[in-house]
Amino acid sequence: MRRVIIFIVSLLAAIVMAPARSQVLCPQSKATTPEDDPALSLDEKTLTFQKGMDSLAWLEKDVWNIMRRNTTTQGLLEDTEGFGIPFPNTVMMTKGVLLKQHALLEQQRLEVAVLKLKAGQAASSGVEKQKRQFAVARRQFCEFLQKAQYVD
Repeated sequence: MRRVIIFIVSLLAAIVMAPARSQVLCPQSKATTPEDDPALSLDEKTLTFQKGMDSLAWLEKDVWNIMRRNTTTQGLLEDTEGFGIPFPNTVMMTKGVLLKQHALLEQQRLEVAVLKLKAGQAASSGVEKQKRQFAVARRQFCEFLQKAQYVD
């Protein structure tokens, strides 16, 4: 019973403390070339849940209004301000938020696996498996972030 209480208290402490620790998943800076415009780079801190929901709302509602307004494919493709710039940026933002959330989820699962191991409730193989899953999710997110750039 004591182990269960310690486990629960440790788990709650990890959950409360996790947001402060886990905000930056990709601390390495983006490699830039002279042609890169820093203003077009996507920053990890901008990939919030709210930004993801805003992007999804644009894809659900606004994109249809733009498509109705442009009666031909040519018109749609020529609508740079309404479609040509917002669409790829919105898709990129949505993808970035999803990849970040997945990496954060895997990070939390790893922390839980470590706590379970410390409490004697799990085997070290479970922690190793979760470390690999977190590493894959984090790598996918960081690779995305390295390549991501706003369309202007």
